[in-house]
Amino acid sequence: MCLNGEFNLIPYNNAVGYGWKIFMKQRNRQLNFSYYLYNGNSIAPVNKWLKTNPNEKIMSSTGEKYPGGFHIYTNLNNARRICNSLGTIDAVIRKVKYKGIKVIGEEDEEDGHIVIIVAREMLILSRCEVPI
Repeated sequence: MCLNGEFNLIPYNNAVGYGWKIFMKQRNRQLNFSYYLYNGNSIAPVNKWLKTNPNEKIMSSTGEKYPGGFHIYTNLNNARRICNSLGTIDAVIRKVKYKGIKVIGEEDEEDGHIVIIVAREMLILSRCEVPI
């Protein structure tokens, strides 16, 4: 998942909030990142603050680079739309808490643009799986 060319870099901040993230759930019920390796591993630790690499850059769909971080949906219905479009029964949505917004941007979808934030830190909340 990457942003399209429409994004705004946000000055360093400690904003805290909640959002939604899509993961893949394995047969052993372990959560995995769907597009990202965290410390070289796809396993997504629950109830632990995860921090991004401050030097990481990601290329948008238009070739522009933006700071890497955790891509979080601000709207649950948008997360559901994306999850349903993946075409897999292994996808799950979890409520997450974030700290420090790096970027606010958009993802292109067939039926419009979806706003997401790119956060510096993320906490995957336990027992906060959302029905799709």
